[in-house]
Amino acid sequence: MASLSQPPGLPPVIAGFLNLGGFGVPVVRLDRLFGLPASPLDLSTALVVLRGTPSLALMVDEVVNVREIPPDSDMALAAGTTLNDCATGAWDDGRGLVHILSAGRLLIEEERARLEELQEQMQERIAAMAEVAAP
Repeated sequence: MASLSQPPGLPPVIAGFLNLGGFGVPVVRLDRLFGLPASPLDLSTALVVLRGTPSLALMVDEVVNVREIPPDSDMALAAGTTLNDCATGAWDDGRGLVHILSAGRLLIEEERARLEELQEQMQERIAAMAEVAAP
């Protein structure tokens, strides 16, 4: 598994920060977020990096497939169905129901605020390491 920096004060759902090309990307443990049994971490632990602002990576048990969801094929979920409405819909991929997550709603406001502070600190650390490493 990728090496993660784990500064003190991380919310429990955050596994740490991944240094991805000089940018500290927070890694969310979906098992903790959804109250599932803890997944063992090993060399095959998958991280799915989401594009956007803010950047985020999801620690998942496995990646079966990456697909684009056909337009108008998802089923909307009623508001209040999931915590913070983080699941916005569901889609039947032919093998079963797949929930569609909203990256912007995975964390509650308090977690997001704390994470932003920690991410700023992580960026400062990464920048300081780059300065020391530069000839």
